Amino acid sequence: MSVLLIAAVLGTGIALAVLTAFSIGMTGGAAIAVLPLVYATVVGAALLLALTATAPPGRVALKARPVEAVTSSQ
Repeated sequence: MSVLLIAAVLGTGIALAVLTAFSIGMTGGAAIAVLPLVYATVVGAALLLALTATAPPGRVALKARPVEAVTSSQ
């Protein structure tokens, strides 16, 4: 969860800097239009993807007892 927060903050900051510079270069003013619903949808999709990619493998990895995993003869 913290990785998503860091990624959202850094990604937003970098995109804001680049788009502001581009907007100033093209129009002479810093007019960036970001719809909050679109932003929330993108961050929500990233959250869903991050949870899907980490939660099931984590559950599988933690299912075995540590002592049995260390002493297994595989």
